[in-house]
Amino acid sequence: MVGEENRVERSYPAEGIRKLHKGVYEINFRYGAGRRYQKKHCACSLQEAKSIRRELMGKYVTISKNGGIERADVDFSSLKEQLVRDLEGDGLRKKTISRCLNAFDTFFVKFLPLHYPNVNRLGELSTTCFYDYKNYIVNDLMRTKGWRSELGTLRGIFSRLVKLGFCKKEINEGLKEIKRPPTNQVEY
Repeated sequence: MVGEENRVERSYPAEGIRKLHKGVYEINFRYGAGRRYQKKHCACSLQEAKSIRRELMGKYVTISKNGGIERADVDFSSLKEQLVRDLEGDGLRKKTISRCLNAFDTFFVKFLPLHYPNVNRLGELSTTCFYDYKNYIVNDLMRTKGWRSELGTLRGIFSRLVKLGFCKKEINEGLKEIKRPPTNQVEY
């Protein structure tokens, strides 16, 4: 055929990466429901362009799986909405859901702004925060027999948040370090 000798076969260095000119690569991939990411990025080499693509794909694919929410940057109000959706999705009783939401409000809405006003994300929590919360429940709210129930509910909330990907396992393990008090014995 005529002109086949002049046709240049373009071979792309990597899937989803195209070199435009020196130091500039076009990175593209699909994520979500057919959405496409395609932008130019400055990179010194093909390896750097590949690493940029990997990072971007990890970020955008997890955002699309999470319904547009980046889980590391979720504030407490939207965290509560996600928790409610998960609790209702499991088909739990209304009483169980309200107990979890009351414990959530006590910890995140009442306790944290009062004693730890600088904590705005789940990643900023520490084990000492949970020990202070124990003292808050027992001493400030005068619920000497309510700590066992509160601890169990709080552990349940944080294990759900770990499974949903909103917090790291280390936070949940720090919560498990706290000794669960014995049951309250009632005379027969």
